[in-house]
Amino acid sequence: MSTPRSLTKRRRLSTKLHTPGSVFGIRNRNHDKAEQENDSQVQYTVRPERLYFNIHDSDSGSDEDYNDLEDLTGKTWKVFRVSPLHNFEYTTVRMKQYGQRMREGLTTLLTDSTLDAHYEVNFSVAEGLTLTQNDSEAIKILVNVTKRKNGEDLRSKYYIGFMVCRGASKGLEEQFTIHLPVLLCSGTVRAAKSVHFLLQKFFDCSVNSYQLSQEDLMWFCALQADEKDTRKGMSQAELMFSFPQLSVRNRIRFKVPLNSLKYLWDSIHDRNSEYASFKEVEKFYEAVQQQMIRVFEVNVAKGQLVRIKTPTLSVTNETKLRAKTGSVLNYVLKFLYEGTAVIDTTTPMLSVQRH
Repeated sequence: MSTPRSLTKRRRLSTKLHTPGSVFGIRNRNHDKAEQENDSQVQYTVRPERLYFNIHDSDSGSDEDYNDLEDLTGKTWKVFRVSPLHNFEYTTVRMKQYGQRMREGLTTLLTDSTLDAHYEVNFSVAEGLTLTQNDSEAIKILVNVTKRKNGEDLRSKYYIGFMVCRGASKGLEEQFTIHLPVLLCSGTVRAAKSVHFLLQKFFDCSVNSYQLSQEDLMWFCALQADEKDTRKGMSQAELMFSFPQLSVRNRIRFKVPLNSLKYLWDSIHDRNSEYASFKEVEKFYEAVQQQMIRVFEVNVAKGQLVRIKTPTLSVTNETKLRAKTGSVLNYVLKFLYEGTAVIDTTTPMLSVQRH
């Protein structure tokens, strides 16, 4: 059910890499220490603060700095977490061997007596997808299948995946062990299960679906309020909620002008600070909920946010995402990487390089 309604008009922010107006945000999922000590009945796991960055520049809307992400924009991806891959080498010989082993594995797993299927598998380095010089090079896995039907060979794309590292990786002492924690893939459920099963078997790793929490979606809501849309007019954000009273298929969509989200975010976030705390994000999201109660007369706090859709990004709690620009995909990948990172100290020493 779509319920568009105008809210308050506002200015908007912008995006660009390495600028003095950068906005850095700290993601902290825990109560303050004092709050933990005052609540004796609830035990909290102390987790470190997590850093992501979303960088803006009001003087340029160019996407040229993100041309290396062109192959990933404008497409819908399902996101998975991947633990470090063991005994992985980037040599041409090894890449061919991985493709051969994957082809043999798929032929065995997906034998179908009614179809004469032939699989072609290619492992290759995806150039330009790293963020720092310490990142492992991204890997592209492409699987095509040729099926014989009515005497004719029909070739189609079966699976495509990109394993990516988009942050300062922790050094892995073990040789031939690489860290590519974010996997973006496209293909049928059966195809993904088969390819991921073989990846786990070949490289002694785990591949698990990436589920976004309500807090993660709150961050994305704030990030999109901080996003520059070069198009003029009343661009909208679509927020979809599920409610306990409704079936899974019956969800409610609300359309809110991005200008309104921008106004709320600017009224809460300190623009003189390079950091945005989770408390700011939480306060922003509460303000959004109150606005929706006033405008739509629906208490969305009783529901679960399951999808955010704007002119530049669509993301669901099941982590299906579609970014239309390289700059947006850049910060989404960084955000997802931070969600997979393991930091050993509760007071991380993180440095920011200015260019």
